[in-house]
Formats: sequence, structure tokens, C-alpha cells
Amino acid sequence: MVAIVAIALCSPIGTVRAATWRTGGDLKKKLLTPASVRWSGQTMRGAITSLSRSSRVAMFLDRRVDSDQLLRLWFDDQPLRHGLEHIAKQQRLGVSFFEDLVYFGPRETTGKIRTLALLRKTEIGKLPASVKTKLLARRALKWADLTTPKELLDDLAQQAGIQMTGTKQVPHDLWAAGDLPAMTWADRLTLIAAAFDLTYAVARDGSVRLVPIPEQVVTVKDYPLGRHRPEEVSGWEKTLGSVRIAVRDRRIFVRGRVEDQELVAGLLQGKKPPPPKRKVGGREVYSLKVKETAVGKVIRDLAKQLNLELRIDEDAIRKAGKSLDTPVSFQLDKASINEVFRAALRPAGLTHTLRNGVLKIRPL
Repeated sequence: MVAIVAIALCSPIGTVRAATWRTGGDLKKKLLTPASVRWSGQTMRGAITSLSRSSRVAMFLDRRVDSDQLLRLWFDDQPLRHGLEHIAKQQRLGVSFFEDLVYFGPRETTGKIRTLALLRKTEIGKLPASVKTKLLARRALKWADLTTPKELLDDLAQQAGIQMTGTKQVPHDLWAAGDLPAMTWADRLTLIAAAFDLTYAVARDGSVRLVPIPEQVVTVKDYPLGRHRPEEVSGWEKTLGSVRIAVRDRRIFVRGRVEDQELVAGLLQGKKPPPPKRKVGGREVYSLKVKETAVGKVIRDLAKQLNLELRIDEDAIRKAGKSLDTPVSFQLDKASINEVFRAALRPAGLTHTLRNGVLKIRPL
């Protein structure tokens, strides 16, 4: 990689030949595989480059990420996906598992990019077949060192044989060499445009106009109510935050991002919802009810749902005569996250510390 002073670099991490990246089911399996990482004094780019190469998982840093910031973090024996989410959280970034790559960037952008991609491909799917075939064609995305995003956009337009307007909104920039897994033409443009807070509109003839990303980016989908009660389903709004849910004629109508739709689909399949949270006086609060459940299970479930790295000092707990199998019961409303953990742990003679996304459990 070429380091350039005073120039914003935007590139995939750990550049290798596209054919070597994990994709599809192989990528999903790798993201669920436990991994351990310990970084101290490494730059964001250097650390992620090393992890990307060793795991063969393509990773992309948005141009707005400070790639030279020094990292000091670790995670042990966690699914790689959770570890990547932990990295993003500690660096106050967002992360999106976008197609066959991991995209780190501003939370506002990473929270929208998958939905933007879906909306654009849905619109393209309604175009004449001759246009649709070009814009949904899959191809690797590659560029050389010091390529400008304007050149990338011009190349995309040439590949599809279409006219692209609105490129004057893209400032001059120089990017390090890039080599990403194969994606549709539509997704390649979504990825590049998103780095500048842009998306695009497609005309019936296939011509494209770059436009600002709207404040709200949502999709609407409906599901059968099945065995669920309408009041139970409506209550999921509090759990999921920005999602909007309506029940009519035994159908569930969900308005939200792609990630919201996936959460609702999981709940309909029987997955447990995360504890509901909301902001009161500027702080996040949670409501939770637990009845006669092993404290170890409660803590592990909460850590997973809240994307926390969990470290349990099991040796110290055994030596203190305590057990993670101790059943606990409690009910909380408008409680802070630390109040939730205290309510779960103290009846079992345990305590915790929570710093920088790391939850440590030990005996009182």
C-alpha cells in the first residue's frame, strides 16, 4: 500500500487477488468461527490489513475513517463477526457486512448502505431486460494506486455503456490500489458513491444520476402473523428502535432497514429479542424480565445481544464457591446497562466491570 501525506486514502484492506477472498457460505462460516486478536500501538489500517489477509475476509475502510489512528484492543475466542463489531464500536465507527466484504465507515453510512443497495437493485429490476442485464452484471472491482473516484465512476459508466451525471458532487481524491470480490454493477456504484454521502437514481434508459443519500432509507416488507399475537408483534417496536410495525388482516407490515427486516424475520422464527432500550435524559435505558434462569446464560445472552466482549474469571468464581448455574430472577424498567448487570449478578454473588465494550465477570 502507498502512504501519501495530506491525501485521503480509501481502499479495501489486505489487498489480494479477488479469487482468494472468502465469499458466500464460506464467508458466513468464517465470520462465525472463533478468533482471538491482541493489538497495541498498531494503526487501524495495519491491524485490519493483517486480520483481513490472515482470515481472507475482504475489508474496506471508508475514506472518512482515520486509518492512521492507533489501536489498543483485544478480543479472545469470539466469533470473528463479533470481534469486527467490537473493533468498530471501540473506534466509534459503524460496520456493515455488505455483500462479500466488511465495510467500516461512519455509522450513518454503514447503517444505510445495505438498504440503499437493495432499493437500487429493486428499481433496476423493473427496467427493460437489456438495461437490467448490464446493471446487475457481477464483476470484481479493481483499481490501481492513485486512482481518483471520478475515474472509478467513469469506468463504471463505460462498463455499462450508460451516461452518468452528478459526478461534480464528488471531490478530487486519490485512492490506494483496490481489489474487491465480485459484486453487481449496482452494488459497486453503491459502495463508491456512499463514501461521498451519495446514492443514485436510474432512468428507464439506464442513465444514472448521482444524488444525496436521503435522511430516511427504509424498505417495506410484510410477513404472515402465524402463531404470534398482534400485541406481542407490535411490542417489538420498542425492542428494535427505529423499525415501524403494523398488523393488519393477519399480516405483519415492517418498515425499516434491511437489518431491521432480518431481526423481525429472526423473531418470527423464534429467536429471542434483545432487551428493549430507549433514551431517557440523554442515556440509554433497558427494560428486562428474567425468571429462574442460570446467571451464566443470562450474562452470555446479554453480552451477545449487546455486542460486548465477555470475559468470565471462572477459576476465581469456583474458588469463591460460586456458580454460573445459580438461577436468578429480576424485573427492571428504565434501568442503565450497569444496573441490569448488577441485578443479574449480585444474587449469585458475582460482580462486573464494563469498559470499552469489554464485560468482565468475577466473584464479589
